[in-house]
Amino acid sequence: MAKLNRSQLIAAIAENLNVSKADSKRYLESFIEVVTDALSKGKDRKVAISGFANFELKNRKARTGRNPATGEAIKIPAKKVLKITALKAFKDAVVPSKG
Repeated sequence: MAKLNRSQLIAAIAENLNVSKADSKRYLESFIEVVTDALSKGKDRKVAISGFANFELKNRKARTGRNPATGEAIKIPAKKVLKITALKAFKDAVVPSKG
């Protein structure tokens, strides 16, 4: 399977856990809601799932950039960005090291 969309993910979870697709959909939606709430409302703004990934909301400072077409200096405003980092165990499972 080259691409896994939402409905395929729900079906795969249902099969893996031997539950209905409706239950699987609720599990996935709950996971997304918990992560979203933790990042948007939490003080630390970081969710770490051992063996999988870290989700972190970071503040990016305002800076000066350049318009690539004209070379003109432009102001880039400060903003919040989401950083998702795959952890070693997950990376190793997905992309085995050569050896």
